[in-house]
Amino acid sequence: MASRGRKLFVLNPFGTDKYDLVIRKLIEPVMLADTQLVVSHLERGPDYCDYWTYMQLLTPDVTDRVYRAEKEGYDGVFVACGYEPGVRAAREIVDIPVVGAIIPTVLIAHQLGARFSIFYNSKMSSTNSWDILRDYGLDGKCVSIKSVDLSLREILATPRLVDQRVIEKSRLVLGEGAEVIILACTIVAAYFNREVPPDLSKMVYLDCNVCAFKYLEMMVELHQRAGVKVSRIGYYANPGADNQEDFSMFRTMYGYK
Repeated sequence: MASRGRKLFVLNPFGTDKYDLVIRKLIEPVMLADTQLVVSHLERGPDYCDYWTYMQLLTPDVTDRVYRAEKEGYDGVFVACGYEPGVRAAREIVDIPVVGAIIPTVLIAHQLGARFSIFYNSKMSSTNSWDILRDYGLDGKCVSIKSVDLSLREILATPRLVDQRVIEKSRLVLGEGAEVIILACTIVAAYFNREVPPDLSKMVYLDCNVCAFKYLEMMVELHQRAGVKVSRIGYYANPGADNQEDFSMFRTMYGYK
C-alpha cells in the first residue's frame, strides 16, 4: 500500500517564534519526501520552561494546541521540548500520534549503545528530567543527566558556547561509561555543530529534534497503515469520549473552545 503522505505539526511550546526557523532547518533535510511540515509556537507564554512552575503555566495551552491541530487535519504532532509538556494529556484527547523530544530519543539510544547520558541546557532541567525517565521506566541505562549551564537566551546570544560546553561534558560522561549522548534540550541540539575531537569520535550524538521527528513519522505510518494508536483502557482513556458534556464544560470554564 502506497503512503498517502502526512501533514505534521512541530510545536515549540513557548510564547515566541524565535526558535521556529532553526528547528525547521534541522528537520527539513531528514523528513520524508511526502511529509508536509509546519513549525510554530504558542500564542502566549514564557520563552523557556526550566522550572516546573513555568511548564505548568504553558502545559494547558500545549494540550489545547494539539487538540486543535487534529481538528485542522494534522496527522501527528511533535512537542519540541525535552520536558515533554502536555504530551501525555494530549494523547488522551486526540487519536493522532503525539511525541515529545526526550522519550523517542532515549528509545533510539537503547539500540545504539549500552548506556547513555543526557545533556540539557540548565541544572533545573537536568535535575527534574530524572522524573520523566522514571515515569517511563527508562532510567536504568542512563549514566547521568548533565547541564551545559546556558540559558536559552544565552544560547541565542552566544551559540558557539554550546560546542565548548558539550565537548567538556562529553569527556566527563565518557569517563562515566556513556556510549551515546542525547542532546535533549531542543535548542542545545539545534546549535551544536557536531564536530567532535578524535577522542570523542566513537561516541554517538543524538539530536532530539531529528530523532523525535523521525519517530513521529514512524508512528504516523503505523497509525495510517496498520491502525496503531494508544490504548483507551485506562492510562489514556479519552475524557471527551467518556463524558462529552463534562469535557466541553471544563474546557469552556478555562477559556478553551
